[in-house]
Amino acid sequence: MRAMLRGRVIGMLVLVPLAAAAACGGDKAPLVSQDAAGDDHVQVAVSNYTNGPFGLPYLVGDKQGIFKKHRIVVDKVVGSAGGGTTVRLLLAGDLAFADSALAATVQAIQQGSKLKIVGGGTQDVNDACSVTRKDAPFKTIRDLAGHTIGFTNPGSASEAFIRLMIAKTGVDPKKFTLKATGGLMEGLALLAKGEVDVTSAIGPLCADPRFKTLDTSEYVPQFQQSVTVTSAKLAQDKPDLVKRFLAALQESNLWIKQNPDAAADLLAAHLEQPASALQPIVKKLTADPAHWDVALSAKPVNAALAGAALSGVLKPGQSLPWESILDQSFLPDGVAKVDPAQLSVGTGQ
Repeated sequence: MRAMLRGRVIGMLVLVPLAAAAACGGDKAPLVSQDAAGDDHVQVAVSNYTNGPFGLPYLVGDKQGIFKKHRIVVDKVVGSAGGGTTVRLLLAGDLAFADSALAATVQAIQQGSKLKIVGGGTQDVNDACSVTRKDAPFKTIRDLAGHTIGFTNPGSASEAFIRLMIAKTGVDPKKFTLKATGGLMEGLALLAKGEVDVTSAIGPLCADPRFKTLDTSEYVPQFQQSVTVTSAKLAQDKPDLVKRFLAALQESNLWIKQNPDAAADLLAAHLEQPASALQPIVKKLTADPAHWDVALSAKPVNAALAGAALSGVLKPGQSLPWESILDQSFLPDGVAKVDPAQLSVGTGQ
């Protein structure tokens, strides 16, 4: 619980408007220092790092010495409440990398932020769920017509996913009311007070006995929740560091898949939760080989772009300058690259 509260505080402190941050973002070099051994020291931002399994590869990379193996020391992982808050942390702080929502990142770059998407993060929403009150009559998302659904923050993966999910139900979207809650824990508090009827949750929160989980996986099986982002300046000045960082991240992804129980134990200690509650969650996530992956694929990316269009972050049919948004040259050898020609901003229909 203390870890969750820390995540809430960090999320609430990041109040810099995204457009203002974009005006200067990337001009300042991220803080990267070298120690006597030649290892690069960096700080990173990860959405909801203190609330669930979202940033497990970063935890594994640190605890298993994988980052160290690639001559990188992650001095600090800064959690955020998701959406534009993670991007703001990258723009306003001395952070070298971020695991951030795709929609918020693309929006920031479109507004002038000097950022680069250099790899993937998570490609589905199997670590998340929608929860309602235990006594609520809702069984499916369709039942929520005429009711209020909470999401974390504007531009977040949760908003894009929910809007896309509603579009997939075939029910008139105008029959649903959406409300930004400010974060996962804040959303659960609003749910308890009756100010929203359903809200987003992740990891162990999906099994909280106070709530009832609604099954949403049938609507959007693939969805690019997050991407790996750095500044354009760091990508230009220290390309070898970016390559080593992505190689370490992918090695951490593979370690989780090969050692799900051990990964769950690390996550349990990090979240201050019993390992028995985390083991089934991690095993479920490793059943999908692409849940954590530095590669990007067209289907999950296009789903996230469609959700961003439904959120108003992008426009349906909008042509995006992928040459200035995405740079896959840093990916490890053998990792497949997505063809930007296959990426498009659809409507989710």
